[in-house]
Amino acid sequence: MQTSQSNTFKGRRFAIGASILLISLIGVAPLLAEDGVPPGVDAVITMENIETEGWRVLDTRGEGPVPVGDGRVRLGLEIDRRYHFDLSSIDSELFAFEFRDRQGNVLFSQFDPETTEELSGVDPEISDDGITFTLTEELSRRIDTFRATHYPAMVGFIRSFDPDAIEAAAAEESTAADIEAADAD
Repeated sequence: MQTSQSNTFKGRRFAIGASILLISLIGVAPLLAEDGVPPGVDAVITMENIETEGWRVLDTRGEGPVPVGDGRVRLGLEIDRRYHFDLSSIDSELFAFEFRDRQGNVLFSQFDPETTEELSGVDPEISDDGITFTLTEELSRRIDTFRATHYPAMVGFIRSFDPDAIEAAAAEESTAADIEAADAD
């Protein structure tokens, strides 16, 4: 009889411990990912292949990416942000994803992660499920396309932008327009 009571007590203790663990995990979950963006990443870009014809941006979460078009998609990326390209729904052996510079040289690739170009502050992380990197000023001057290693027609284009420079140019243009309007009076 003592053993039965002891086992019942252990079972309740286990259930209480499991409940506390579950509550703790639920409380910590928001710290792990806010709006689907993992800590240390500014934006997640979820990609999908359109057979062997091109790429489609399924979703973007976070700040920085601006996708335009299907197939030969153009993707605007804000400088000084860390991006994760979610490729988890893509067969990375068949459609290995890579980034190339303006001369066509591979910067980093799922096909051969060891070919990663040494660029300060970029810190690429490459796996079968995705590629994560920081778009530094230096990388923004070099990066040009993303594509499937074995299917060159599956290409997309990257253009970087600096929101501070855009804001400054807009302010300068506004000031010039104000001066011109004052001179017309």
